[in-house]
Amino acid sequence: MKTSLAFLIFCCITGFSFAQHSPDTGIHFFKGTYAALLQEAQLQHKMIFIDVYTDWCGPCKGMDKFIFPLQEVGNKYNPRFLNYKLNAEKGEGIQLAKKFNITAYPTFLYLNSNGYLVHKVIGERDAPVFISQVDKVMELANDKNQLGNLEAAFTAGNREPAFLRTYIMQQFSLNIDNSHTFDAWLKVVPAAKLKKEPQLLFIGRYLKGTNTNALAWIMQHYAQLSDTAKAIVTPRLFYEVAERAIPVALRDKNIATLQPLISYVQQLGTANQQQESYMNRIYLMYAGLTKDTALLKKNGYIMVGNLMELTIDSIHAEDARRYTQIMAPFLSGAQDSTKVPDFQEQKALVVNTYSRDIYMRLFTAASAFGNTLHRGDKALEDALQWATRADQLIPNIKENTTLIMQLKSAMQYKASISSSGDH
Repeated sequence: MKTSLAFLIFCCITGFSFAQHSPDTGIHFFKGTYAALLQEAQLQHKMIFIDVYTDWCGPCKGMDKFIFPLQEVGNKYNPRFLNYKLNAEKGEGIQLAKKFNITAYPTFLYLNSNGYLVHKVIGERDAPVFISQVDKVMELANDKNQLGNLEAAFTAGNREPAFLRTYIMQQFSLNIDNSHTFDAWLKVVPAAKLKKEPQLLFIGRYLKGTNTNALAWIMQHYAQLSDTAKAIVTPRLFYEVAERAIPVALRDKNIATLQPLISYVQQLGTANQQQESYMNRIYLMYAGLTKDTALLKKNGYIMVGNLMELTIDSIHAEDARRYTQIMAPFLSGAQDSTKVPDFQEQKALVVNTYSRDIYMRLFTAASAFGNTLHRGDKALEDALQWATRADQLIPNIKENTTLIMQLKSAMQYKASISSSGDH
C-alpha cells in the first residue's frame, strides 16, 4: 500500500491527536482508541463520524486521496463531528466491524455522542453527496425513532411489541443484525398470532441475521405461506442464510450450525443459474467438511461441467475480448485512469479474467477431491486432469503445483497397490 505524505502529518494534544491530510484543509481525524473517542465525544457533546476501511480497498484509497482532503469537506465535518478512521481488519476494528455489521468498504458510520448508530452509508461518494450526508444526519439526530434513540430505549428495557417492530425495521434499514431484537419480539407476541401470514411476512422481510429463533420459526411455517408471500421473503431468506450465514459457518467449520442452514436453503430452492452455481460451490465445501464423498463427487463434476472441452486458444480469445471491453472506456477517454487507485495493478488482473475464472473452478473441484477422497479413488484421476489444465491456464501457482504433486502421488500409490495385487 502506498502511504501518502499527508498521513504523516499529525499533532499531539493531551493524550490524543488528529491525523490530517494537510495542516489547514480537509477532515481532521481523531487518533486514539475507540474508548477515548467516545469519551472525547461526550466531553465535547459532538457526534462521531467513522470511516471504516481496509488496506486493500481501492475506493477507500480514493476517498483518502480525492475527498477527505477537500476544504469544503473539512469545513462541513470538522465543526460537527469527531472524525475517526477504523481499519476493519486490525485491532479493535475487527470487533467493531462485527458490531456494526460492516460487510463492504468503505462504510461510513455516524454515531451520536453516546456511541449509538444514527446513520450508515456504504460505498464511496463524490464530494457533494458526501457533504450532503451531514444535513441528513443532523435531521435524523432529532428524530425520536432514529436508531440511536431506539437502541437506548431497548437497552433501558422497553419491550412493547410496537416499539420492537419499529426498532427491528430501523436496524434492518441500516444493515444491523437484529437477531436479538427479533428474539425479544417473539417472546411478547402470542404464538397464535405469530403463525399468521402478516407476522411471518414481517420476519421474512426484516430479518437481518440468523442467530435467532425467528429464522427457525419462519422456516417451520414456510410451506403455509401464499405464493405471493413466498415471492417476497424467499430472496431475502436466501441472502441471509446462503450468502451470509453459511459462509461464516463453513469458515468456522461449525457443522452443527451448517446442517439446519443447508436444510433451509434446500427448502427455499434456487431461483436462477447464479444461485445454482453459488450453491454448487457451497455444497462442495460442505461435503468436504463432512466427508460426504457422494455429495462431493456430484458437485465437483457439476462445477467442472464441460470446461475440459474448451481449448486453450478459445479461452485466451475470450480473455482478449473481455479485456478490450473493460479497457474501452479508458482508451476512449470516457473514464480517467488516474482517478482509479492502483489502476496499473488492477489492469494487470483483467488481462485474463476468463482464464482466472476457469482456473478457480478447476482448482476448487480438484482440491476438494484431493483433500477428501481416498488415495485409491478413481475420481482422483479426473482431479489430476483438472489441476493440470488449471496450471496450463495460470502456471506456477504454488497451491496448484502442490496439489498436482499430491494427486500424482495418489495415482502412484494406486498403481503400486494394483501391481502388488497382480502378484
